[in-house]
Amino acid sequence: MAKRLLTAKELLEKYEQGTCTEEEAALVMHWYETLHPENFDLPESVLEEELDKAWMVIQSRKQVKRKIKLWKPLAIAGILLVMSGIAWYFYEVQQKYKQEPPKIITDVSPGGNRATLKLASGKVIELDSIGNGIIANEKGITISKGANGQIDYSIENSTDIGGGYNTITTPIGGVYQLRLPDGSKVWLNAGSSLTYAPSLNGRGDDKRRVSLAGEAYFEISKDKQHPFIVTTRDQEVEILGTHFNINSYKEESAIRTTLLEGSVRVHALSGVAKADKVLRPGEQAVLTSNGIKVMQADTETITAWKDGLFLFKDADVPTIMRQLSRWYNVEVEYNSTVPSNLITGGIERNNNLTTAMKMLELVGIKYQLVQVGTTKKIIIN
Repeated sequence: MAKRLLTAKELLEKYEQGTCTEEEAALVMHWYETLHPENFDLPESVLEEELDKAWMVIQSRKQVKRKIKLWKPLAIAGILLVMSGIAWYFYEVQQKYKQEPPKIITDVSPGGNRATLKLASGKVIELDSIGNGIIANEKGITISKGANGQIDYSIENSTDIGGGYNTITTPIGGVYQLRLPDGSKVWLNAGSSLTYAPSLNGRGDDKRRVSLAGEAYFEISKDKQHPFIVTTRDQEVEILGTHFNINSYKEESAIRTTLLEGSVRVHALSGVAKADKVLRPGEQAVLTSNGIKVMQADTETITAWKDGLFLFKDADVPTIMRQLSRWYNVEVEYNSTVPSNLITGGIERNNNLTTAMKMLELVGIKYQLVQVGTTKKIIIN
C-alpha cells in the first residue's frame, strides 16, 4: 500500500505553489470545502495522525479498484475515490473534534459519599446534600440519615406499610451505606443501585428481597424463617445470615459473588449456566454464560473498596483502570496496545488520581490526563 509521503504543511505548500498532482489537488480542495478548517483548530500532531489514517483508507479502496483493468475510467475514478474517501473520513474527524479541543489537566479528585434515594412515591432525595435526621416518612416506615452519612430504615407500624419500592443509586465517583429495616447493612460501591420494598417483602412471601446493579457488600441479619435474596441481572443469591460481596457491573466479564462468613446459594437465572452452587467462606462464584465456577478468593482485595482502599494482587491494567474509572469518574483510553503488566499494590481511595496512578508508573506505564468539554479522560500510552 502506498504511503503518504507529505506532511499536512508540505501538502498545503505544494497546493499554494501549483505543484500538486491531480490526486493531491483533489485531496486539498475537497478537504477545504468540506471541513472549513478555519472554523476549528486541530493540533498539528492530531492533524498528521488523522491525515495518515485517511490516506490509508483511500489507498486501501484504490487497491480494490486496481483489480479492474479499465485504465482510463480508473484515472477518473481514482480522483472521485479520493474525494469520497476524504469526505467520509474527515466528517468523522470533524464530529470528534468540533467540540472544544482537549485540555491538559493536572489531577482528578477522588469520589466520596454521594447517592440519591428514590422513594415509592417517586420523590428523589439527594442524600449527600440533605441534612442529618429524619428525611422521609412513608406508610409506616421512617427513613433517617445519621451523622456518619448512613441511611437507616425503621418500621414504626408494620400494619401500615404500603407497597412500592425504594431505589438508592450511587453515581460514578460515589459510595453509600444503608441499614435496612431488618438490621442488615449494605455498602454500595460507585455506579451502583439497590432496589427494595421498604418492608423487604415486596412479593408477599416469607423472603426478604433486594435487586442489585453494580457492586455491593452485605452484612445480613440472621433470620432463618425469612431468607434474604439478592437478585442481579443473571443470578440470585440466597442467604440466611452472612457477609458477602457481589460484583455485577455490566462492563465486567462475569458476575462474582464472594463469601466471607456464613453460607450462600448462588442460582443462575437463565441460559446454559442455569445451576446452583453453595459457597463456603473464602470462596467465590464466577458466573459467565458457560456456567458457575467456584474458586478460592482473596477476600481482602475483593472487599478493600468497602474499607476505603484500592488493593491489588497480580491485577492486570484493564482491571485496575476499570476500578479507577468508576471511582474518579474518568474515561480510559489506550493509545496503543494494552500493557500486559501484572500489578500488586494498594492505596487509600481518598487520594487524588495521580497518586493512585503511581502504582502503574512504578512499572513503567505512562499516561496523560485531559478534559474534553465536561468529560475527563486518562490516556494510557
